[in-house]
Amino acid sequence: MQRKHVLTLLVIVILLAALSPMAAAAKSSVTAPARAQTGPETVHQAVQQLIQDADGQVTVTYNAATGVVSFASVARGGNLFPAGAGAAEQQAMAFFAAYGAAFGLSDAVSQLADVRVAVDAYGATHVSYVQVHQGVPVFGSFLKAHFDAAGRMTAAYGVTVPDI
Repeated sequence: MQRKHVLTLLVIVILLAALSPMAAAAKSSVTAPARAQTGPETVHQAVQQLIQDADGQVTVTYNAATGVVSFASVARGGNLFPAGAGAAEQQAMAFFAAYGAAFGLSDAVSQLADVRVAVDAYGATHVSYVQVHQGVPVFGSFLKAHFDAAGRMTAAYGVTVPDI
């Protein structure tokens, strides 16, 4: 009985040894998909452009896991997006289209959906998005833009999955 188990185990080991080179060859023949332009240098360039374009002192925080911006804000009375015009949702989308690489996006228009606009008791407007990939919501992702009562963009923050 014990000999039968040893022979079975030996056959399994031989089969696994024979199959592992095939699996490695199959893996090496698969090419990785083209990656979005959200590498560290692109994130850095987008952040530098945002800081240059903003009106006021900008504070930026990065997500340690992804390396992209998780929070950007401007000092009181400043404006993260002084070039913005129109309703808050139009300004927010234009902001993420311009500086989306800082937040890990390669194309904000196709990667953001489910816009929600809320105005709080202080007159501040909050615009919320969820990241999508090929039309499917990315679990746990969101981006938000905040505007003060005067219509100035004061903060943008969220969690995205770059390079999907």
